[in-house]
Amino acid sequence: MEKDLAFMSVIRHNARMPKGPSGKIVVDLGVELKRKLYAVLSLQGKNLKQWVAEEAKKTIKSHE
Repeated sequence: MEKDLAFMSVIRHNARMPKGPSGKIVVDLGVELKRKLYAVLSLQGKNLKQWVAEEAKKTIKSHE
């Protein structure tokens, strides 16, 4: 559930975020959501980059 909320927050904020040509993504999640996300990812043995890549691949695949 926590993971879904964080991802939905990323999507919701994405409409207002600038989109450049690089592979970088910058997202302002807010302090509390960021803290909780990092805590959960730590328990899962993942870092943010791994989690975002996995979720991005799943989301893209579900829309193909």
